[in-house]
Order: sequence, then C-alpha cells, then structure tokens
Amino acid sequence: MTLSAFVEKLYARAMTLASRWYWIAVLGALLLASLITGINIPNGEGGYQLLSKNPFITRYDLGTTNYYQEDILFPLLAYFTHMTSRTGFLILCFVFIYGSYVLFAFLARKAFGPLPGLIFSILLITYPLTTMLLAMLGMADPLSFFLTVPLLFVTNPILIGVLSFLGVCNHSMMLAAMPEVILMRFIAKDEKFKPLHVFASIAGAVLGYLAVRAFLLINNIHFFPTRLEFIKQTRLPTWINIDTFNLPLTWFSLQNIHWLALLLCFLVLIKYDRRYLFFFAGVLLVNYAVTLVVYDVTRVYSLISWGVTFHCIFYCYRLVQKNGKPSEVIEYMKALMVIAVLSFGAPRIYIWAGHVDPSPFDAFYQRIGVHLNLLIGK
Repeated sequence: MTLSAFVEKLYARAMTLASRWYWIAVLGALLLASLITGINIPNGEGGYQLLSKNPFITRYDLGTTNYYQEDILFPLLAYFTHMTSRTGFLILCFVFIYGSYVLFAFLARKAFGPLPGLIFSILLITYPLTTMLLAMLGMADPLSFFLTVPLLFVTNPILIGVLSFLGVCNHSMMLAAMPEVILMRFIAKDEKFKPLHVFASIAGAVLGYLAVRAFLLINNIHFFPTRLEFIKQTRLPTWINIDTFNLPLTWFSLQNIHWLALLLCFLVLIKYDRRYLFFFAGVLLVNYAVTLVVYDVTRVYSLISWGVTFHCIFYCYRLVQKNGKPSEVIEYMKALMVIAVLSFGAPRIYIWAGHVDPSPFDAFYQRIGVHLNLLIGK
C-alpha cells in the first residue's frame, strides 16, 4: 500500500469515526494522551493549594517567593467551594483541565462540523500545553485554559469582556493572551467582529488587573519580591544561559510537532492573507520575548500562545474553504490529520530553567507500580 493510499484510507476512517463516534474518539484521544504523558501528582501541598486555605493575608509559608498571590481567582474559587484540601484541590484542577478539552471539542464540532472538530480537538489534546498542565498539576493554569477556550468561538462582546476580566484575575499573563486572541479574530474579520469586541477584551483585562490590585491593597498583601523585582534580581548572564543552554530543544518545546501545523498555515496564509500572517508572526514573537525572562519557558509560552495558534489553524481552514478548491480543503484536513496522529508519538519535553525535562510518564507509572505492590502485598 502506498503512502497516499494509506492516508486516503485513514481519512475515510476518520470521517466515519467523527460522524458516528465523535465523543468516544475525543475521550479516547484524551485518555491516550494522558497515559502517554503521565500525570505528576504532587507529594505534598503545593503553593496555590496552601494559598487557597487563606488567600486574604500575606503568606510567608509559600516558599522563597509569594508573588503568585496576585493570581487570586483560582485560590478564591477553591476557598469558597471548600476544595482546599490536597485531594479537593487536585480534583478542581482535573475538572478544569479535562472540562476545557470537552468544551473545546463541543464548540469546535458546533462551529466546523464533526471531522474538523475531531482533528482540531486531537491537535489540542496533544499540544505542549497538555504536557505542562499534567506535569505541573496544582497551578492556576487549568482555570486560565478553561476561560480562554470560549474566546475562540463566542461573539458576544459582554461575554468576551467578562472572560477577559476573569482570566486576568486568575493570572497576570492573561493580560496579553486574551486580548491577543480577540485581536487576531478581528484581523481575520471573523463573523460579526468589530472594534467593539477588541475594546471589550482590553477593557475586561484592564478591569481585571485593577480588581487584583484592589484586592491586594484592601487585604494589605505584600510580595517578596514582586514578579518584576524577581526578574531584576536575576542577573543578565543567568537569563542568557537559561535562554540559550538548550536552544534548539527550547524552540522545539514551544510548539512540538505542531510546528508542522504552523508551517502548513504559513503556506496557506502566504497564498491567501499575508496581512494576517504578519500580525500572527508578530504575536508569536512577542510571546516568545516574554519567555526570555521566565524559568518555565514551555509552560508560559504554551499557555499564552495556544489560543492564537488554534485561531490561526481555524482561520486557514476557513480561507481554504472560501478561496480554494474542494480538493484543497480535503488536502488541508488530511495534512492536519497526519500531524494529529504523529503527535501522539512526538517526544513530550519541556524547558525549566534552561534544562530539558521529560514528561512525568516514568514517575507516574513508577508510582502506580508502588501502589500495586502495596495492594498485592496486603
């Protein structure tokens, strides 16, 4: 069987799977990606979980820094839902992680149909962000992810403003990430999108930032140091070493095998919309610049870039549908399907402080083995 014949057969199977067993395929892909990646269950109480027990005072028991006390929404949510125990907090993390993928799959199917929805969903499930969410369980990122998903689909400016507000209340990185998604939707001239939508997102993000400052001021919460002070305290040679120590792998970790999907999108955009390509490349470069002054490079980049990345994939699909031949649409989806399949076997790595770390696959199964041995021993 030739390669093209194999791809044709795989595409036909994907169409059948998407039309008949969409949710089984999505949930199966989600389970497979989780098993391949592994899940890092923290041994003790993490910083955000400790913070959730009392987020209204300056906490000196969170480690050498406490600047993440400005990420107030997730700890407050855990506090008011009484999910502050180690188990309760982890359950809350899992709810938002897996709930985000289900929400994305639902909205993608509604917007594009079963086959594109399935392929887009699998691409997201195998995106580097999944590795980071499962490797750094206990952060505020699951809620940021959950709040960003609807921004790719909704058109109501009030809802866009509310989501942007909540996103910034959850993490300061969303101050740029959420308006970026709306800006790219405006540049792409998404249906019913006007300058009002961009203004709503920016206004929501600014109000979210002011709400966080007000919360910190009212509760007299101090940082040691602030995020900006932490960046300044770290010497320039240290940042240069972190940013260049494993540079090729650092670049690979940012999008992993999904760089191939972006290459495909660039080819489409060069043909149909170079203006969007220019802005999209600029956004990715700005997001990469942010990672030059953080330790958790892959985590930060994937969290703030996944939204614009998938909007680009969506937009290129619409461009090919509108301007290309029917055969071009099929070829575009076939290429994404192949990338989605290959993504399950791609190496799952991330960069921390300049070093390459693997996904928690090994530690996850070692822990399962220990528990099984204990059960058998009993």
